[in-house]
Amino acid sequence: MNQKILYKIAALCSRAERSEQYVKEKLSTWNISPEESSEIIDYLIKNKYLDNLRFACAFARSKSLHSKWGQTKIAYHLRAKQVSSEHISIALKQIDNETEDKILFDLLNKKAKTIKYKDLYDLKNKLLRFGISRGFSFSAINEAIEKLQKNASFTF
Repeated sequence: MNQKILYKIAALCSRAERSEQYVKEKLSTWNISPEESSEIIDYLIKNKYLDNLRFACAFARSKSLHSKWGQTKIAYHLRAKQVSSEHISIALKQIDNETEDKILFDLLNKKAKTIKYKDLYDLKNKLLRFGISRGFSFSAINEAIEKLQKNASFTF
């Protein structure tokens, strides 16, 4: 096993959470053979530099709080990073539903103030499409829109 490459990839993994797929891609760009790549990944997992569950939880938390993504979009991106379904479901369970609802409400409230619309139906439709593009569920978006309508500070 190439020690220089091992130290380099271990340093990369220690700076931020990385997925196993990311490490495989990085090693392949450095022209590391699949056998040596497998050895390096085993070493990283054994020494806790690399953990897909830890990565999935950190990714879900970050995207929910900072990027304001819904669970559907987070799950989609984790699947694209080849994280297992079990790890995805564990990571998504760690997202607080009340916080997610507040994030969605705030997003829709802010978006509603910037949208040009003809009537109430048009506004709801545009807010629904926006919420879905952010990865929130249809039912959560509808609840947030109803809450927006009841909000005295915002008039439709």
